[in-house]
Amino acid sequence: MKKVVTIGGATQDIFIKYENPKMLRIYSKKYKKEFTLLKEGSKIEIQELSYSTGGGATNSAASFKRLGFDVSTIFKIGKDPQADLIIKALKKENIENSVIKITYQLPENKNDLVDLKKIQTACWAAHYIAGIIPIRKHTIREQRISMKVDMDLKTVFGAYFDTKNIEKKDKERLIDKTLQLQHDLENQQKL
Repeated sequence: MKKVVTIGGATQDIFIKYENPKMLRIYSKKYKKEFTLLKEGSKIEIQELSYSTGGGATNSAASFKRLGFDVSTIFKIGKDPQADLIIKALKKENIENSVIKITYQLPENKNDLVDLKKIQTACWAAHYIAGIIPIRKHTIREQRISMKVDMDLKTVFGAYFDTKNIEKKDKERLIDKTLQLQHDLENQQKL
């Protein structure tokens, strides 16, 4: 039996069915494109909403498996209900020996309460787990100085130098030199 390994995305697709969709169709010699139009802020009545797995790795793995190939797949998912749906779909298709990397967001200053044993147990029968990795969001540095559009050059440099460890006389000298350079440049451009 031939062996196939798929590598790529594993996602959840959401399909929405509703009556009389408005379409925009663009045709050229090279392509035909169709777009569903939804008016911004409008509401539509949905007749049917369905969920399915998607993504290149999982879709092609399922297709090759149905054609009789020995299939493995490599992909990355999160730790969420969509990931559970993807794993169940692969088990249903009897796709074994898959390699999964699971990542999940961990809020700043919060303890990691994810039950790793539970994840490993859920994935054990059909998959190898390459890693279960929490992603911590790092603190964004605060802006050092606050500048406004209407600030003149002297005020901007004054605010900048206030954030540095510079003596007052050196600060004044640097601002004066900067203003002199600006003045010289303006005079040069007039010539």
